[in-house]
Amino acid sequence: MPQSPIQERLEDAIVHNSPAEIDAALRAGASLTGERCWPLKRAVEFDALASMNHLLSIGHTMRAEWPQLDYCSREDMRETALHEAAFLNRPAMVRRLLEADGKHFINVAGPEFTAVPLALAAMVGAVEIVNILLAAGADVNARNADYAGETALDYAVKCDRLDIASKLLAAGADPDIPTWAWMSARDHSHMPKTNPAIRALIATMPFKSHRLHDGRWSTPPKAPDDTV
Repeated sequence: MPQSPIQERLEDAIVHNSPAEIDAALRAGASLTGERCWPLKRAVEFDALASMNHLLSIGHTMRAEWPQLDYCSREDMRETALHEAAFLNRPAMVRRLLEADGKHFINVAGPEFTAVPLALAAMVGAVEIVNILLAAGADVNARNADYAGETALDYAVKCDRLDIASKLLAAGADPDIPTWAWMSARDHSHMPKTNPAIRALIATMPFKSHRLHDGRWSTPPKAPDDTV
């Protein structure tokens, strides 16, 4: 179902980075929480920082638009503005969202990549955002919500992000957390195509077993065909 003309006017104002037009659309009856409307996420997608700042200044939040995102039929539409900002490497937006209510979502795994913002930043090599998120209290060992259960360090290793791997390890990242097929970041570092510098860096970290005394894993990841 298409948006109403007034909602389209609001979205155009956000995309074109026009606070004055945003206000005009709202006065004309547009809603910041209307159907298929997620203003902050749209501002991030189109790098419209002025729109984002204005929306936050008039009291709009990510939590206010989350109900619409949560019920989208397509998972790729359901990432929050914070997840989008981390993945698109927009540091100023990440800072601004965290100042508002971004900390509510800082350790939430989004539905599209099933990853937390820190992992998305590690994936794309967004060093500044990694620093921002860690300083804001992001869980350095937060895991994906899918069967793989990967951490930000897993992405840093597999995506050849030496600088990010170093920062994560310094912040307490555990290279021995098992993911699907029991592969840890340390295991990934021994793959043939892995940067030798990353392998050497992880080798300096003491090994930490995640097995219990009876041999079971403490936090076993789920396989794709798990039904439990």
